[in-house]
Formats: sequence, C-alpha cells, structure tokens
Amino acid sequence: TDLPLSSASISANSSAWASTRSARRNSNRSRSTGRRRGQSPLSNAARAAGLDPARLRWAPRLPRDAHLARLGAADLGLDALVCGAHTTAADLVRAGVPLLTRAGERLAARVAASLLTAVGLPDLVVDDVATFESRAVALGHDAAGRAALRAALRARLEAGVPSFSPNLFARDL
Repeated sequence: TDLPLSSASISANSSAWASTRSARRNSNRSRSTGRRRGQSPLSNAARAAGLDPARLRWAPRLPRDAHLARLGAADLGLDALVCGAHTTAADLVRAGVPLLTRAGERLAARVAASLLTAVGLPDLVVDDVATFESRAVALGHDAAGRAALRAALRARLEAGVPSFSPNLFARDL
C-alpha cells in the first residue's frame, strides 16, 4: 500500500528526480494510483521543481504477475528518500530491476539497502543525498552500466538468493 508522503520526502525525491531528468530526457517517474489524494502533492512538487507533471505516470493496480512484468520494463529504480521503499523495492529487485538507494538512519530507510546487499549489489547503496543524485545522473548517462547492473542482478537471482527464493531460505534456516 502507498503511505502518505511527507513534504520532506516529496522535496528530496523531486530534487533527485529533477537532477536525473537532465541526464535522461526520456526518464519518467511512475507512482501507484492506489491513493489518488497523493497525486496532487506529487504533481505540485514536480511543478515546483520545474518538471512537467505530465511526466509522472500514475500506474493502476494490477494483478501481481502483471505488476512485476510492468516493473521489469524499467531499467533503473530510484528509491524514495526519508522513508524508503519496502515491498516496491523487493518487487523491483525480484523483477530484475537495479535500484539505487540511500541508507538512512532508521529501519524504514534501510530496507532497500538490506535487499541490495542480500543480492550482492551493495554498490547501489549510497550514504547521502548528494551521492544519490550524482550516482543517479551518472547511471542516467550510462546505458551500458545500467544494462550490466541489470544482467548482474538477474544472474544472481537465477543462481539463487535465499531472500528471493523460499526454498533456499527454508533450507538455510
């Protein structure tokens, strides 16, 4: 489920997305339409950051398999700052989409970092917003780098990662 976003979260994420927008003009930001009341604040934050709110894509709820297939079309995920992704982070990784995250101080801001470490991609975990933005921009310019991250993630998932394989997880208990 979607959680209400604080203005700090919206501002931090909009700033990071605005930075990457200049790197990749065809980048878009997808968001679940689970709670329509969240659309106006995000559209307003995009507008305030100088971005066209039409570049926000409101994704309707889908059955799980269709949702994962839709996520798999992305070539990079940018985690939410302040309170990071949880289920969405797991879904992105499960769909083979690399995710850039910033590990925060609280549990809610470290879930994606744990998932990325579990799949052997700790280099996608950064320590601060400035590094998050610069790394997102760098990846935005580097199609081969994004493809390599995606291939590495998918190879690791196919080889078996206990966090994403119930049978391996149970065996390791």
